Amino acid sequence: MVGLGSNLTHSIPPDDIVIYPLSERHNISSFFSSDLDLNDFLLNDALESQEQKVSTTYVTYYENKLVGFFTLTTDIIEVKDVGACDRWTNYEHKRYPAVKLARLAVD
Repeated sequence: MVGLGSNLTHSIPPDDIVIYPLSERHNISSFFSSDLDLNDFLLNDALESQEQKVSTTYVTYYENKLVGFFTLTTDIIEVKDVGACDRWTNYEHKRYPAVKLARLAVD
């Protein structure tokens, strides 16, 4: 759902959304979500975080308008935190590699 000024929303067909890895060529200055910390991250920290290989941010566009972003980072899951029915048998390590959805915002 995408906000249309007030509290109105409409559905966006998934095929109409375009996703790009964030780069300096993207104009992100017009992005504004209701979460000021997320706005600040996108505008001031996302590219630096990518350059440091800490995370990767993706920007989402609909009809050539920036409508959202999400940031992925690596993580781990401790084997002890995984239920027995979900564990791999004979898994020799104490941790599973994971990808974390670290940030998600819509304009």
